[in-house]
Amino acid sequence: MSGPPANESSAGAPAPAPVRPPDRRALWIVAGGLGVLAALTGLLWVNGTRPDAAPRDPAPGERPTAQLLRGDDGHLVVRSALVVERPAADVFAVLTAYERFPEIFRGLWWDLSLGAVERQGLASARLVGRIEAPLRAFPIDVVVHHTRGEAGFAARWDASSEHATVGGRVVNRGSWEVRPLGPDRSLLVYTLEVRQPGVPAFLVTNVVLAQVRPTVEAVRRALDAPP
Repeated sequence: MSGPPANESSAGAPAPAPVRPPDRRALWIVAGGLGVLAALTGLLWVNGTRPDAAPRDPAPGERPTAQLLRGDDGHLVVRSALVVERPAADVFAVLTAYERFPEIFRGLWWDLSLGAVERQGLASARLVGRIEAPLRAFPIDVVVHHTRGEAGFAARWDASSEHATVGGRVVNRGSWEVRPLGPDRSLLVYTLEVRQPGVPAFLVTNVVLAQVRPTVEAVRRALDAPP
């Protein structure tokens, strides 16, 4: 006697495709990329939140300093300093020639354009314009106050918003100081505190740290360039 007929549909069906294991190389690449990103974020956080204990001033001929400090009010500020082989009055004249600011504030992370400069004699000036950053533009409307004396010169501003908005409070305050070190030598100090709603403070601080050195160097170049 013959057995039951074979199941032709089962016999003719293709064998299931083998399950391929995940590509371990791709997993390692993704994991490595995430690790590098985490490490970079950690370094930026430390760099943008840990202030130095004391300000540093460079020696003549050295490149500008760039450091994070805690100000007298407890806020974190970025400070850059440079020794300039020019009289303090000449340096301050360039710093208050605001029509030249677009050539000074031009760097890797932002450019400055001014639409109006309204001078109030020698005491102050109102600057209206915008900062062009890689992802967006920020309007500026700031009054810079000038002081002059035997100890040196200063230009200070505070264009911070009075009230917090969604994501935080806009902060834009800083100063230029020029201190005579002799008849033809000066110490130039640039201090800046910036906060922007919706952007982590440590990221903004790192951008400012990267920008202050070329800005201070641009002031030195402007001293040698015709107005």
